[in-house]
Amino acid sequence: MPACSQGRRLCGLGGWDRGGSIGHVLYSEVASHTPQLGLRLTRDRTRGPFWISFPRKLIQLPPRRSSDLRRLIRLLTWGVLAVLAVGFLSSARAGEDPPPSAVEETKPNAPAVEVAKPVAPTVEATKPETPPPPVYIFLNSPAELEELWKKLKQPDFILMSGDELRKQTEPQPQGANPPLVAEAVVVRSVAIRGEVAGEMANLSVHLIVSTPTPGPNWVALRLDNQTVTRAIEKDRPLPLRVIPGGGWEVELSGQGEHQVQVDLKVRLRSTTEGRSLELGIPEAPSTQVALDVDQVVSDAQAGPVEPVNREPIREGKGTRLSSHLSPRSRLDLSWRVEAEPGAQLSPLLSIQGDIAIDVDPGAFRARSSWAIKSVRGSMRSLELRLDPDDEVLEVMLDGRSIPAGIERDGAERRLSIPLTEPLRPGVSPKRLSMTTQRKLPPQASARLSFHGFPLSNAKEQFGAIGIAQSGNLVISPTVGRGLRRIDPRTELTDDLRARPGTFLAYQFVDQPFDLELRIEPSPPLVHFDARTTVSLGAGQAKIDTWLGVETANGRLFDLNLVLPRGLELESVGPPDMVESWQLSPQRDEGRIVTARLTFRAQEGNSFGLHLVGRQVIDPSRPVALALFQPRESSLGGGRIAVLAERNLTVDVAERTEGSARTEAFRSARQEPPADWPWPPGRSATDNPALWLRYDGTPASLPLRMVVHPRSVTHETSLVLQVGRRGVDGRQETEFAVHFGTLEYVDVDVPPELVNRWEVEDGDVASRTDLGPTERGGRLFRLKLADEVTDRAKLTFRFRRSLAIELEPDRAAEVDVSWLRFPLGESAPVRARVASDSGIRVEVVPGGWQRAAGDDATASAGALPLQYRLLSSKAESETPPLRLTATALTLTPLPSLIASRLWLRTVQGPENDLRTTAWFWVEAHESTLSVSLPPEAVLSRVRVGGVAVERKEQLPNSTGYRFRFPSQAGQGPLLVALEYLIPASAVRHPWTPPRLLSGIVQQTRWEVVVPSSREIVGVPSGWTDENQWYWDKYVWRRRPWKSTEDLASWASGSTSRTRGVNGWDEDGRGDYHAYLFEHPGQPPELRLLIATRGSLVALCSGPVLALGVFVIVYRRRRFRLIWSVLLVLVLAVAASAQPSLTLQVVQCALVGVVFTLLAAALQWIVDRPRRGTTAVFGEPGQMGPAPNGGSSVNQLGGVGSDDSTAIRIRQVSTMDHPVAISQLGSDTASGRGGSRNLGQPIEPHPSGKNGP
Repeated sequence: MPACSQGRRLCGLGGWDRGGSIGHVLYSEVASHTPQLGLRLTRDRTRGPFWISFPRKLIQLPPRRSSDLRRLIRLLTWGVLAVLAVGFLSSARAGEDPPPSAVEETKPNAPAVEVAKPVAPTVEATKPETPPPPVYIFLNSPAELEELWKKLKQPDFILMSGDELRKQTEPQPQGANPPLVAEAVVVRSVAIRGEVAGEMANLSVHLIVSTPTPGPNWVALRLDNQTVTRAIEKDRPLPLRVIPGGGWEVELSGQGEHQVQVDLKVRLRSTTEGRSLELGIPEAPSTQVALDVDQVVSDAQAGPVEPVNREPIREGKGTRLSSHLSPRSRLDLSWRVEAEPGAQLSPLLSIQGDIAIDVDPGAFRARSSWAIKSVRGSMRSLELRLDPDDEVLEVMLDGRSIPAGIERDGAERRLSIPLTEPLRPGVSPKRLSMTTQRKLPPQASARLSFHGFPLSNAKEQFGAIGIAQSGNLVISPTVGRGLRRIDPRTELTDDLRARPGTFLAYQFVDQPFDLELRIEPSPPLVHFDARTTVSLGAGQAKIDTWLGVETANGRLFDLNLVLPRGLELESVGPPDMVESWQLSPQRDEGRIVTARLTFRAQEGNSFGLHLVGRQVIDPSRPVALALFQPRESSLGGGRIAVLAERNLTVDVAERTEGSARTEAFRSARQEPPADWPWPPGRSATDNPALWLRYDGTPASLPLRMVVHPRSVTHETSLVLQVGRRGVDGRQETEFAVHFGTLEYVDVDVPPELVNRWEVEDGDVASRTDLGPTERGGRLFRLKLADEVTDRAKLTFRFRRSLAIELEPDRAAEVDVSWLRFPLGESAPVRARVASDSGIRVEVVPGGWQRAAGDDATASAGALPLQYRLLSSKAESETPPLRLTATALTLTPLPSLIASRLWLRTVQGPENDLRTTAWFWVEAHESTLSVSLPPEAVLSRVRVGGVAVERKEQLPNSTGYRFRFPSQAGQGPLLVALEYLIPASAVRHPWTPPRLLSGIVQQTRWEVVVPSSREIVGVPSGWTDENQWYWDKYVWRRRPWKSTEDLASWASGSTSRTRGVNGWDEDGRGDYHAYLFEHPGQPPELRLLIATRGSLVALCSGPVLALGVFVIVYRRRRFRLIWSVLLVLVLAVAASAQPSLTLQVVQCALVGVVFTLLAAALQWIVDRPRRGTTAVFGEPGQMGPAPNGGSSVNQLGGVGSDDSTAIRIRQVSTMDHPVAISQLGSDTASGRGGSRNLGQPIEPHPSGKNGP
């Protein structure tokens, strides 16, 4: 290649064209400080016809210099010549070997290429006839180019930039070595040597590896999915590891060359033509193979065009296969064996399977599953080799259990399995399952060797092993030949991966293999946290304990607890944690409870155990309550909640000896947690009698109890309502229970109330008639739904009928009895007496008295209250309450009553009125008559939500009559009607609709007007039901109730009546509403409706006129009077008509604003005049005031004595008065110059005043 004039060389660098997808060659100038860098064109059969090779040195790319145009043109010219030269040489030397000089010539400073040392017999490889085709790599993006550079193990050059480039190009001190470029680990030669024994090949791979750094360096060996036994360097073992994908790596330490030997076992592959050896190896310039075969080989090859030399060995009974191969990543060596004429070959089998191993305390179980097929020949039985300690538990062939015989051959044991049908090539494989067991010492360390189950006449025996740990054991494996450890989570088969507890997994390629297991017992650590609830009764105590169990360092299979004397065990649970439990015979410490845990509890690190027991106690003396004690475990203490019956009080007894010391228990500071396991029937709201905490494992809890008798009291309150036909009574009785519970109540019913009473409220489960009483009544027993422990209230209803109906002005006496309760003590009875309208009630003295501070008043919404009474004695001694009732004369009521009326009138833009009326009718007959305004036109009517089509107009009136629908009934219902009034017929005031022969109790009228109009003030006779709110830029009024609220009010419920009737008037445009209310019949509505503009003009005009008048007529003594009068007028108006006042003030704000503007302008105009008057119109500091009596007097102090001073011209010697008004006028109007300021006006010769 030609060189440039400066003696610098050119090099080809791989680049990328951003405009296309094809790589091209760029040429750059090499730095002058590397003159030893050269370019060689060599031929390499592995790389294609020609390869551009560079020594591994640093290539520096100089920066661009736009100013040096000539230099750039020269570089491009030499680059084009170099491309042409390379192309010419490639076409001229295609298919020829390079000359020796081109291969052997090296530069003095270039690193020499070392030849790999032979580690196996050198075999001359036959040259292939034709070179392999070149490999083309197509890249789609620059990112792929970066990935390609990273994958090159031995790059010819390295592109560097940034800090690394600057670091390498820094000048070095004198005598220092130049910096080295980081190089990758290089495998220089691979030599494979070994021998074939049966179906396996024992190989040794010798590698010469060059490491650029001291390391440690991990070198990839490939050998994918092979069984590597060892790796050594000069008899020194080397660390090995498996990488993802199944390959191997070896660790090398130190810089320089390393000679590594790797031993492995490879299973041969049998084909129809012979056997083959397949092995992944690292790529190296020198690759050799030498393999001794124990048979005579007729033909062998290591690739499509690479034959293998055959050399007889062992007196012609074997063959040595050797070859020197080209660099490659995989060795494929195949050969064919010469067969003797007429010789019968032995049968060959292939077996693949899985071995599932379970290690339990005391047993080692192996369950193997195999798929066996015939490769050559026919087999009538299968023969497996067993370990002398193996015990065969089960043998199954194709899913059926078969008998199997065990034969001994010296120290070996063989299992022979007969086949019902011969096993031949091409038939479906046999499925063999076998379970074996070995016994282990249960509580001692053990060591065992497992070699699998080799099958006779099998050329392939491979599979996987999964080891599961089922006990509290520590298993230490030692892997020998034929095994490779794999990941049990991903690399096992589905059957082995599905087994729980599998923690070790191996892959084997042949049997027997070597697996050593050391098994040591490791009992788990158990920690308990106890939560005990003690329920104390009169004669026994229930102990309910939840043990929180936490395990570590192993699995827990059984749990042992001590059951102290006197404690009877009822249950152990829960079922999902405890499989079974049993009790041991009585011992000194008590009985032992052994609970067998389920698999879920064994696998979990924490779980709960529930124990329930009972103990007979004597409350009259101190009791030691037995507690559950975990055995052979650590108990971190616990908490106890003691629940006692209502008649018991409990406390911790004083005790200082034994395991139940009082000091072991202390009161817990915090309340019971929300998740405390209370027994059924209890809740977190029940406060325990004792809440204790303890440490350690106390055997019992010392308690002292006191039994109290039950105490029951009750208090009765009566509410009596006297009507014309009888007395309705409501009785409330509250029971209080102390030191016990209340399960039922006996009720003594007087004769006059039998079959006239019922339970209105209270948790009563059932009522039982116990029979008659001595007074002629009957006794009933009320069974309560729940036991009453504190207080309970029962409410009853009864009715005492009168013999005759009350008549006006005729008194009648009635004795009122109530339900009595013979249980417990009773408090005095309280009674409240009320009556219906038109009835006067008096109390006959006798055992009753008026309550203190009680007056006969009536509460809002309730019946008139007459008396509040209190019995003077206990309930059992209080006689019935005697009342005297007198009926008053009734006033006839109208037949039609509407309690509520809602009117909604919408005024249209043309002043037409559309009114909708809703009557809530409480009482009615079959028809309803209503009167409308004379100009109204009725459009529709609905009664109870049903449209009424037939409407009868009353003669000689504007009224209508219509009938109620039959389904309306006699109860309250809603009547809605709608009518229209044209704009031409609208009259003022507005007349509301009226019920004929009926009354209305309350009316609300909603008026809806366009947004441009306002209702001024509040109409007379109506109350304002509106509230003020800010609407963008003005205050306005709106109803304090929405349309839906008014509809609910009118219908007497919370339903949307308007929506139900289908008359929804919302969304009529830009409208706003006002609401007014009137009690009783609605009067006429006198509204003043005006547009907003007219209101503003009407209110702001007078204000503006008044303001201008005040500004013009400025007298200070009247300003205060005007202000006080204005404030008084506003205060009186606001108190009388607040809404109207606010509207007027708001509309008058425009006039106020204009008045303030006028005042501001007047102030601006008056400001200069005030200044002029102050300086020239009055005496000041600029000179003395002029004397009007003589014209000789001059204004002193004005100007100066020089020619520029202002002087007064003397026209006459006569005195003239100063024209003040003219001066002021001229000054104000701006006329006159500076010469007129401050001096009198001289008379004009014509007799007029002027200058």
